[in-house]
Amino acid sequence: MIAIFIAINVTAYAAMALQAVFHVFQQGFSGRGVVYALESPLSDSRNFGWELLLSAEKMAEHGQWWRAATASIVHLDAAHIAFNMLAIYFIGQAVEQRFGHRITAGMILASAGGGALACLTLQPEATMGGASTVGYGLLAMLLGMKLAQREQMTSAIVMVLIYFAWTIYTPGVSLWGHVGGFLGGGASYLAVRGLLGPTAGPAQLRRAETGALIIGTAALIVAGAVGVLN
Repeated sequence: MIAIFIAINVTAYAAMALQAVFHVFQQGFSGRGVVYALESPLSDSRNFGWELLLSAEKMAEHGQWWRAATASIVHLDAAHIAFNMLAIYFIGQAVEQRFGHRITAGMILASAGGGALACLTLQPEATMGGASTVGYGLLAMLLGMKLAQREQMTSAIVMVLIYFAWTIYTPGVSLWGHVGGFLGGGASYLAVRGLLGPTAGPAQLRRAETGALIIGTAALIVAGAVGVLN
C-alpha cells in the first residue's frame, strides 16, 4: 500500500509537470522555463493541480468536497515531493510490515482526513497540499509500535525531530495540517490496537482491517463535509 500511495503521488506530480511544460512550449520554448516548470509546476496558475489542493473557500463556494482527499497527493515543488516520498517510504515500510496493507490504507485515509480537518477548522484561509499529513500519521503509528513493543526509540525520535524541524523552518508548511495528520494516525493506531486485542488472531485481524478502513473513510467524509458546509 505504501508503494501504491507513493506511485499515486509521483504520477500526480508527473502529470502536473507535463502540463506545466506543455504551457511553456505554447508560449515559446525556453530551457529555463522548462526546468522551472518541472521544479514548480504550480507556478502556472492554469495547472490542474490547483483544483486538487485543499481550499476552504473553494470547497464552501463550489461544493468541491474531493479536495479533502486529493490535497494529500498534490505537491508544490520537486523538493516537497522528494522529501515526503522518502520519509513515507522509510517510515511506512515498518508500519506496513507490522499491520499489513489494509490497515495501512485505513491509516493513510485517517491521516489525510485528520490533516484536512485540522486545516479547514484552524487555518481555513490557507491553500494546502502535500502528503506530509500522511507522513506524520505514519510517524504516530511507528512511535506507537515502538512504545508498545518496548523497542529502541532512537531512530523514531530522530525521524520526529527531522520532520518537526522541517515543519518549523520551511516557509509555507502547515503546522496544523501536520498536527491533524499525526492525531489522525495516532487515533487510527489506538483503534487498531484495541480491535486486535491481546491475541491478534485471524478474526481480530479482519475486524481491525475493517475498523481501520471505516475510520479512515469516515475521517475523509467528515473533512469533506466540514469544508463544504463551513
